[in-house]
Parts: sequence; structure tokens; C-alpha cells
Amino acid sequence: MNWEMAALVGAGGALGALMRFALTRALAGFSNRRGFPLNTLLINLGGSALLGALMASARSADIPIYESPLLMFAGLGFCGAFTTFSTFAVETRQLLASSGWRALEYVVLTVGGAVGSFALALTLCA
Repeated sequence: MNWEMAALVGAGGALGALMRFALTRALAGFSNRRGFPLNTLLINLGGSALLGALMASARSADIPIYESPLLMFAGLGFCGAFTTFSTFAVETRQLLASSGWRALEYVVLTVGGAVGSFALALTLCA
């Protein structure tokens, strides 16, 4: 293991987690009023788009993913901690308890939106 790369992933992860926490708190009132976890959805879509842009930049510069300090810090570290699958799972379960359709809507918007925003950023930034 390259300890310098591991430190970059850790530093990016710490920053991503703090940014996610701050944005979750900032958007909490907006999201909670609608009974839909919009804050998590927006964070996951934004993080996926950022990762797509980073991957496009690396690909256009012909940089191997695991050899780029920027990709380790921003891609694996920041985006990995900024986006969240565990919160998505908990919120899906909470929605399912009250409405199967709202839960399905959330799953489709999150998964489809994350893949779509990643692909769109990858294409636009190539």
C-alpha cells in the first residue's frame, strides 16, 4: 500500500463527510417539509456528477485512476464520503413504511439519477 495515496483518500474522505454533514443540515428544513429525503438525493446526484467529471478529466489526460493523487483525494476520498448508500437505504426503508410508491420513486430517482448524472458529466467533460 502506498501510504501517501492512503493519506490523500483519508483527507478527501474527511472533507467529503464534513461537506455532506453541512449540506444535509442546510437542506434539512427544505427536505423535511416535503416528507421526502431531497437533501440526500441532491447530495448523491451532485457527488455522482463530480465523480463523472473527475473521471472524464483523468481519461482525457490518460491518467490511470489509482495513480492520480487528485483522483485519490477528490474521487475516492471526497466523493466516496460525500455520497452515501447507507443513508439512502435507511431513508428508503422509512419511506416504505408510509408509502411504497414514494419509496419506489426515491429509489428510481436516486439510482437512475446518480448513474445518469455520472454519465452526463463523463460525456460533457470528456
